[in-house]
Amino acid sequence: MTNIKLSVFVILLFLLAAVGISAQGIGSYGNTYIHQGAEIGLHGKLVFYNNGAGANHGVMMTNRSSINPGVVAFGDNASWENAADDRHIDGYVRAYSNESFTFPIGNLGKFQPITISGATGTTAAYFYDNVAKLPFIDNAVSTRSSAVSEMNLRVSEEEYWDVRGDKPTKLTLHWDHDSAIEQLSNGGLENLTIVGWNGSAWEVLSSSVDQNVVDVTVSIGSFSDDESSFATGSITTNDEIVPDDYSVITFGALTNEHAESIDTEFGSELASDETIELTLFPNPTTDLSNLNIDYDISQTNSEATLVVLNSQGELMYSGVLKNEKEIINLPHQESTAGMYHIGIYTKNGSKVFKPVVVTNN
Repeated sequence: MTNIKLSVFVILLFLLAAVGISAQGIGSYGNTYIHQGAEIGLHGKLVFYNNGAGANHGVMMTNRSSINPGVVAFGDNASWENAADDRHIDGYVRAYSNESFTFPIGNLGKFQPITISGATGTTAAYFYDNVAKLPFIDNAVSTRSSAVSEMNLRVSEEEYWDVRGDKPTKLTLHWDHDSAIEQLSNGGLENLTIVGWNGSAWEVLSSSVDQNVVDVTVSIGSFSDDESSFATGSITTNDEIVPDDYSVITFGALTNEHAESIDTEFGSELASDETIELTLFPNPTTDLSNLNIDYDISQTNSEATLVVLNSQGELMYSGVLKNEKEIINLPHQESTAGMYHIGIYTKNGSKVFKPVVVTNN
C-alpha cells in the first residue's frame, strides 16, 4: 500500500510541476508522463503551452501499453484549448462526457485529434505510423459492404487511431498534408472513407467527407469555416459505431478497380487497318504541361483526337491532331497530383490510352 501511495504521489508531483494555475484554467507546459495503469483526472479547462523548457516541452505523455495504458481523463465539464503539433497529449485520453468531444492527441510531434459525437468513457490515442506494422493486421477485407465487391480498398500507411469504448458514437477523423490523402484517394476526396480492423479483416465504415473541417482548436466537437481539401480536412461516420468492435481505425479509399487498369477500362482497340503509336515522357511528371507526347498516326485512315482523362474518367482536354506524327508538349495546364490517362481516338473507333502520374515534387 505504501508503494502505491508513493507512486501516486510522485505522479501528482510531476504533474503539478508541469502545470500552472491561472484565471483562465490549468496551463500545461508538457514534461509530464502518466505511467502504465495510472489515470490523471482533469476538471475545468486545460490550456496547452510550450515554453521550450524540458525534454518533452509542450507535450504530456502517457504509457502506451496495449493492455493497460496511462490515461489523461477529462471530466464531465472539462475542456481544453490551444493544442497543436508542439503541444498536446502524446498517448491515451479518456472523455467522461456524453457530449461531443475532440481528443487533443498526437504522436511524434504531430497533433492529429479525433472527435466523437458523445459516449462517456471513450478512450483514444493517435499513432503516426504504418498500421500494417501491427502483427495482427493483414490484407483481408470484409465483404459486409457491397461497395467492396465492386471497388479496390486502399488503407492508409501514414497513421491510425486506437479508439476504445463500449458505447455507440460517431467518429470524425482529421487529416493534414502529411496524411497523403490525395495519394491515398487517387486524387478524389469522394473515394475517401473510414475503415476499421474488426479482428479479422478491414471493414469499410459508411462515412462522408465533411464540407467544413472539424475545429481542432477547441474540445467541443464543432466545425470551422475552412472547407475540406487534400491539405487538411475531416471525415465523419454516417452512423454510430461501437469503438470496441474495431482494434484500430484509419483512413481508407475505395477506388474503381478498372480505372487503374489500362487493359480493361482504357484498353487499346484498333481497327484492322489502323495503327497508333503513343509514348509519354517523363512519366511520372510534376505537371501535365511538362509532359512530352510522341505519337505516330500515319497508319490511320480517319481524323484522330488527343484526349486527357482524370482518374475518374472525366474529360479534361480534347484536341484534333493535325500532323501524322510529332513530339508535342501537352497543351493543357494541370498541376494536381494523381493518375491521368492520355489517349488518342480515331473516327473509325480505334483508341490507345497510356497512364501518366503527376507528383507533388
